[in-house]
Amino acid sequence: RVLLHCPALRGAPGALRLSQLRAVLVADHLARALRAHGASVRLVPAVRDPHMRTFLQQLRVDWPAASENAATGALRNLLLAELSPAPDGGALPPGVLGTVCLKEVMRERGCTAGYDPNVDKCLVTEDLLCVLAELQAAVRHWPGDGPPGLATAPDADADGCMALHVVSCEEEFQQQKLDLLWWKLDEQAPRTQKHLVCGPVKAASALMAPEYYELRQAQVCKAAALKRGRELSQDPTWTEVFSVLSAATIKFEMLSTAPQSQLLLALADGSISTKGTKSGTFVMYNCARLATLFEGYKHSREQGLYPTFPPVSSLDFSLLQDE
Repeated sequence: RVLLHCPALRGAPGALRLSQLRAVLVADHLARALRAHGASVRLVPAVRDPHMRTFLQQLRVDWPAASENAATGALRNLLLAELSPAPDGGALPPGVLGTVCLKEVMRERGCTAGYDPNVDKCLVTEDLLCVLAELQAAVRHWPGDGPPGLATAPDADADGCMALHVVSCEEEFQQQKLDLLWWKLDEQAPRTQKHLVCGPVKAASALMAPEYYELRQAQVCKAAALKRGRELSQDPTWTEVFSVLSAATIKFEMLSTAPQSQLLLALADGSISTKGTKSGTFVMYNCARLATLFEGYKHSREQGLYPTFPPVSSLDFSLLQDE
């Protein structure tokens, strides 16, 4: 079982940076790959912002949605016993419940390797408690585990589930604190928690994720108009095609470089040309051409115009020559 957590999805799309968009697309792709290999995957967080849901639909990202936050009562009681008093006896800021020392958790778990040495105290807020409650509920109430209320072994969740946090490089430090706090407050937190940290995304212009999508969609429409000789963006028969092409172009760009590496985005119109060899549009265009050729051959063979293609093992590839 894999709990796949992508913190970037807790906000609104207008605040989604390109590095966070990259993390979202990596998480979506990873979920599909894990499920294809038979893993049981649960996605967290459930998206609550309606605008984020719409944006994910545009990107063809399949992610669960919810309307309410998870209950925090049980975690709150555990937290109150661990909180340190406010420094100098002063009052805490609004929404802040207190501070928790995390250094001892790292030592107890023997997990200092890979964690930032500056991780020390964690300022626990109501929002952070809601995040922990959702992660806890996702692990403890796994779909298909049996009837609600059925007792489980104390360590069943800890041993049988791995938490995989897909985060942007800007979110990594906060996520480390969240991991340690989860371990401190919840005995059934997954013993294995791994981080996939996506590197920064650099572009000539400072764009947020929705602006980037709109730019790529406009470029796809423009390229189609140049090829077809007429404006197609308002044609309802092409609307869905352009939407699919825009999402595919963005995914190709974001996933074409190893997630941990820095990604350089070319935003100019020429970056989505069908004549280059590095753009998603080029790949999709040539895939479509090949698919058309194969379909044409299949149709002609059924009509008796072409013979059946011989086994590949019988072909003499030495007859091919470079031109």
